[in-house]
Amino acid sequence: MKIFISLLVGVSTLIFSSPTIAIGESNQVTYNEKFSFFDNISSFEEANLRTLTPFYNAQGFYDGQEKQLLKELEQYKKQFGEDHIEVANTLNSLARLYDDQGRYSEAEPLFKKAIQISKKLLGEEDINLAVMFHNLALLYWNQKRYSEAESFYKQSLQISKKLLGENHLLVAISLNKLAVLYTDQRRYSEAEPILEKSVELLIEILGEEHPYVAIGINNLGKLYSDQGKYSEAETLFKISIDITTKTFGMNHPEIVTSMSNLAGVYENQGKYSEAEIIFKEALKLSIKLLGENHPHTKDIQEKYKLMKKNRSL
Repeated sequence: MKIFISLLVGVSTLIFSSPTIAIGESNQVTYNEKFSFFDNISSFEEANLRTLTPFYNAQGFYDGQEKQLLKELEQYKKQFGEDHIEVANTLNSLARLYDDQGRYSEAEPLFKKAIQISKKLLGEEDINLAVMFHNLALLYWNQKRYSEAESFYKQSLQISKKLLGENHLLVAISLNKLAVLYTDQRRYSEAEPILEKSVELLIEILGEEHPYVAIGINNLGKLYSDQGKYSEAETLFKISIDITTKTFGMNHPEIVTSMSNLAGVYENQGKYSEAEIIFKEALKLSIKLLGENHPHTKDIQEKYKLMKKNRSL
């Protein structure tokens, strides 16, 4: 473990020297500008893998994107009929949008319909279907429906490995998510080797300073934090924040996740002043990017309240 962390430290020059993170306007690239998540893979793969990428309110994306997707969905239905791959893909994208907003009950039937159409048109073993299985698993994970989530992550992995091989981006992402699922269930001995393998794959495929690498490193930090390995976890959360900030400035919700996790590490070590600073800034940023009623924002609020209660005891 220590060797692996030392290698990760080597991929990032830590700029996080203070527990205070400045939140302000950023001139960094955003999703709709020049940066691409998928510069290293083919356009065919990009079309599938982009459906794994979350939508974010920080760019005024939710309302406009929902209207656009609903419009496209009706157009495709009129042009092609109900059972067409464009209809399935648009349903999948709309479901991802609802999932990111915490509109889980609306997202689930859309995912299921998209999967039903894809199976009918493409068969049981297709990359399009693997991506949809992955997305449905994420929806279930967000609702703590772990058994269902595990089943669909494994189905996605089985298809991806068979069609793409062991060393592919979709495989690395699905491995990472499966390991997070195990972490949430305290299945640490199963989670750790999978997480380390997925981070190694992500770095190999995407390079050292990529948002997906940051997410993987954050998830590994969460595993260590949950096991009380706070020093290792703190290092990884700071690396994750550093990588994401270099790419997007402070306009990316993954920073919120890592900040909240880092605050939790400080709290667990009794460093309440540092924890409070980070919790406040994470909450402010989450409200800005996701809105006050988003499940992630509410989760940070609850953690912050609990921290203040524990500090007063």
